Amino acid sequence: MGLKIFGGQYNYNVTEVGLYKRLYVPAGWGYISSDIRAGIQWNKVPFPLLIHPATNQSYIVEDNTFSLISNLEFLNDRYAQAMIEWDLCGKIFNRIPLFKKLKWREMLGINILYGQLSDKNNPSTSNFTDPDLFFFPGHFVSDGKGGTMYENNTVAMSQKTPYIELRFGVHNIFKLIHIEYIRRMTYRETPDVNKDGIRFKIRMQF
Repeated sequence: MGLKIFGGQYNYNVTEVGLYKRLYVPAGWGYISSDIRAGIQWNKVPFPLLIHPATNQSYIVEDNTFSLISNLEFLNDRYAQAMIEWDLCGKIFNRIPLFKKLKWREMLGINILYGQLSDKNNPSTSNFTDPDLFFFPGHFVSDGKGGTMYENNTVAMSQKTPYIELRFGVHNIFKLIHIEYIRRMTYRETPDVNKDGIRFKIRMQF
């Protein structure tokens, strides 16, 4: 919560809830980890105080982040997300002689984000003259009539289409290295975004 006191310019109030659960799959098929979160920004605020998805622009895997969302690509004042990872603990690789000897482990994952921006926080609606709102990040382009127009870099999320990333990883390489291939499944037509990526980290798992 932030209050318009002691020099503050805006009131804002963000509420978030989260649930983490790990389920072990019978017959030695590893375990499934689920991290589910939702939140809402209750006030009218400029875009730096809206809800920004947790993004990771580096090549290092960081848990509970979206790897292929660009900074400020999605701005919402309410959201729900689920990050689900299934570590098979070598159930498939152990059936392949070479992989069994290497003791590599496989994992699958999916990251899903639903978001919404209400009209009160959208400067592209009738609020474009509201002094409490900022224009979203963007740039000026030609309007084809000798003038210019402002084009947002931010994408408005559709209520029917969530953002989805699929992940496939291999870990326990040399007992330390974890490598993931990530593929962006929706909003792929957005300009200047990465549709695929490779990420890695050093991870010791006992």
